[in-house]
Amino acid sequence: MNGKGKSSHWLIKAADLYRANMVWKLFGTRASGQRLIEGLSSPNENVRTLAGMFLVQSGRKAIPLLEYELENRRNMPLVLTMLGDIGAAESEGQLRRHLDDPDPEAAKAANEALRALLFKQKMDSSANMESQRPPKE
Repeated sequence: MNGKGKSSHWLIKAADLYRANMVWKLFGTRASGQRLIEGLSSPNENVRTLAGMFLVQSGRKAIPLLEYELENRRNMPLVLTMLGDIGAAESEGQLRRHLDDPDPEAAKAANEALRALLFKQKMDSSANMESQRPPKE
């Protein structure tokens, strides 16, 4: 395939992901979420990045799909990083379980993701405390 064919191929994949993301956002259908998950396995870095961004932007809704990927050991470092980026407290146990993963890249990703999650929780906690402070006179 020439350079132009490769370019149009990934653009078609990107358009498909965009469509899946819109359906995922509007209706939350499992099939559309699964389409985004499949994008994580693309040989094209741009497609993987786009799929990951859409899933992280969807927040907690993506967690069951990402946890399923972990159970099946697919895209481990990427999925662990995404769970940390989402920053949901319910992912902490999942991240801790992978700190000693036999795959060193997965263990490293779990460590970094856990640090990101704990930092986000700390920042959220500080923001909540600040908002509860009485106004100054």
